[in-house]
Amino acid sequence: MNAPAKLQAFFDYLGTAPEKPKTQELAKILHSEIIWTFPKGAGPIVGGTHRGIIEISELLSRIFTEFYDRTQFRFELHEMFGNDVNAVARYSVIAVTAYNQPYNNDYALICELRDGLIVRLEEYFDTAIAAKQMFPE
Repeated sequence: MNAPAKLQAFFDYLGTAPEKPKTQELAKILHSEIIWTFPKGAGPIVGGTHRGIIEISELLSRIFTEFYDRTQFRFELHEMFGNDVNAVARYSVIAVTAYNQPYNNDYALICELRDGLIVRLEEYFDTAIAAKQMFPE
């Protein structure tokens, strides 16, 4: 499976994952040495670098329970391209927040494979828009 196909599998899993993703399910997609980096401006829970399947499973659980209404969360993929090792996806997250606010933000995700599994993710999004929609005044 090439990098775009593996990244698509990751999106497919996240689109249907339970609020608390299981590490054994993530291990079918993510390498044991996975590193996922978010913009530092994304705040203390999400911002920065996260390492390992257990930490990422816990992070996803927090995202799905503390930030979003999981029943009203979806990805809208705009484009994806890559090769055997690397892929880039441009997409939107369209959701309702845990605070019952509409959320719509554009993202880019860079992916690298090792041994057929995702070993590195770098995610980019407008943190000012995210904060304004997540926590309106």
